[in-house]
Amino acid sequence: MEDFRREDGNVDWPEYRKARVAAGEECPECSGFNPHAKGAGPQLCYDCRSLREDRGEVSHDRCIRCPKCGEVRDEDLPGDDGSHEMSCDSCGHDYTIKVLVSWTYVSPPMEDDPESES
Repeated sequence: MEDFRREDGNVDWPEYRKARVAAGEECPECSGFNPHAKGAGPQLCYDCRSLREDRGEVSHDRCIRCPKCGEVRDEDLPGDDGSHEMSCDSCGHDYTIKVLVSWTYVSPPMEDDPESES
């Protein structure tokens, strides 16, 4: 990252991302991390490759695809858990997607017991 630090001390994030994509470390489609890329040049992550190549049901954290024309979409997606009707911007095909929402709960740190300090 130091190679992308500008004179003002800030990192040139767009250039840094371009270099990560060029090295195969970051997916050019979804910006996901490619853990097994070893300088092999730009390559899709496993999930984006599945969207493009797998004809069966596939899942992705950020994108959906039209089951008719294969167009991948990553904008204006519903965020509510459940089934949602979609329409392809490219071919107009109507289809249903499933959204699976996952929750993570964070508890506050333990408080000191004032009685145990006596």
